[in-house]
Amino acid sequence: MEFNVTNLPPDLLNALPPELLDQVPLYNDSAQGKIYATISVCLVVAYVALALRLCARRMTRQPFGLDDLFAALTVGFTTISAGLLAYVTRLGVGRHEIVMVVENIQDFDPLNKALIALTSMYPPIIFCIKASILLLYRRIFPSESLRIACYVLITFTALYALTGVLVLTISCLPSHEATDLEPVANFKCSEDYLKSILLVTLITNVVLDGIILCLPLPLIWRLKTNLRRRLQLTLVFTLGSFIFVISIIRVVAIKKLSTYDDNWDSTEAELWSLAEAAVGTLTVSLPVMPPVLRPILYRKDGSVRLLKSTPKSDSAGEKGPDNAGILTFGRTGFKGRRARGWDELTKSGADSGARTVVDIEAGPQAQQA
Repeated sequence: MEFNVTNLPPDLLNALPPELLDQVPLYNDSAQGKIYATISVCLVVAYVALALRLCARRMTRQPFGLDDLFAALTVGFTTISAGLLAYVTRLGVGRHEIVMVVENIQDFDPLNKALIALTSMYPPIIFCIKASILLLYRRIFPSESLRIACYVLITFTALYALTGVLVLTISCLPSHEATDLEPVANFKCSEDYLKSILLVTLITNVVLDGIILCLPLPLIWRLKTNLRRRLQLTLVFTLGSFIFVISIIRVVAIKKLSTYDDNWDSTEAELWSLAEAAVGTLTVSLPVMPPVLRPILYRKDGSVRLLKSTPKSDSAGEKGPDNAGILTFGRTGFKGRRARGWDELTKSGADSGARTVVDIEAGPQAQQA
């Protein structure tokens, strides 16, 4: 028999504790449809971002690097996380606690274990995202101080992720299996302890995001190029602020968790976790995507596709859409630390045979000139 708010047996209601009685008017509420929709969207975003990244590497004939490997690992862990989220949703996440108590109390034990597994996927995902962007920094900027900073941050993030996984699994998983006398095996850690661990993990993640976001900016603003190019580069590298904002939102969602209705209250936190993984894959791949995006953004005459095409005069000194540029990121042509001043972002690199690390690719007409 399927229960709803109108046909709950009176004897069952009398046996419920006060905190579950308060949930009776909410019995029919469900966020499971939103969860399944979010899973679908996030997986599409993650896989499309990775595919465009790899296509851009092939188009520019650049070899795949460790930054690409960690981007692929991010998508792999995101897929596992999405599968676990779908599983815990089927068991009861997205519904109020009273629904599981009335209809599927036997699912509490597998649900608790699956939730620990799902939560434990967060640190590896975060590590792979950060490792990917830091290794991209190392690939683009041949600055020794930046490379050392990248390696230090990668090491710290790896230790932080490993510690998070061990704390969540070893200290919280039940010490024994469920039995007929005890159908729900209790966690070894309290829910307050688990919530505190999650908050520490998330706050550390937000701080790391802020550091990584600002890391390349001093180098960009020391480039010997015009203000427009500096602003373009700054915009590309600060696109990671989206994941920074999502991390903060997730901290707020975790703080709102309730001990008596965590199946319902944890929905937002789980959705933001998956969204952070998908957006993270996108943001670490965007700096590599321009070779793929250029045919989408520009017409053959160099005008922007999103704008109405209007003829422009080619008179000297006038800049039209044919001069529009798009940021591209290539392999460094350096063979030694002192081979060439990396901050000289000029056309002289083409004359000397060394490729610029970061360059502005002109529109089609400008290239033909």
